[in-house]
Amino acid sequence: MKSIHSVAVALVLILGPALLAGDDDWRKKPAEQWTEDDARQVLTASPWAQRVKVRYVEPVGRSGGTSSPIPGGIPIPGGGGGSPIPGGGGGGGRGVRTASEITVRWQSSSAVRLAFARLGIETPPGVERAKDSYVIAALAVPEMGQDIGDPDDPTTLNRLRDSARLLVGNKRSVIPDRVQASRTDEGLMVFFIFPKEEIGPLADEKIKLLARIGPANFSAEFKTKEMKLNGAPDF
Repeated sequence: MKSIHSVAVALVLILGPALLAGDDDWRKKPAEQWTEDDARQVLTASPWAQRVKVRYVEPVGRSGGTSSPIPGGIPIPGGGGGSPIPGGGGGGGRGVRTASEITVRWQSSSAVRLAFARLGIETPPGVERAKDSYVIAALAVPEMGQDIGDPDDPTTLNRLRDSARLLVGNKRSVIPDRVQASRTDEGLMVFFIFPKEEIGPLADEKIKLLARIGPANFSAEFKTKEMKLNGAPDF
């Protein structure tokens, strides 16, 4: 994934000031009139992009100390505390800690692609599957001292795929069809790819991505009724 890595480095430089961007002025104008600050806002803090907490579970030793972070489960919303993520689970003797924040972005949306184009990136990573798939990106995910393996290795990618779920409303839980990943200086960049034909049309409902990447657990909720570009649904 060398092409993904090279674009990722450029994104770090371009989006570095994004968190200092202003208000939602981009909502008040057509996309072709977005400024660079508007584009950065769309890519970092909009209905298509958000900062979310990364959590990990660390075991507590008998002496009260802790060892290195290990993966933990993410409970199903409204459920009985179980975990939809294979290999997870928050058993006794473990403490959940918040490690950092990452950006999770609905990469396949037209709004995101237009924002990238405004910043001079015509083909951002992950958008090559946008025609037939919903693509969600997790950016700069910390490995927290644990090597998840080679991002190009099928075994690593299968593990990442099996450790993610897309909850659509209160009815469906979908596993990604495939995953792409790249290791950058800022952390891991992972793209979760869900075929549109499997998920179907998206109505005014909440969608939540649950994922575990190595020791990092996180969730990101998207409100489809707010994901509109020029008044039309945009995913």
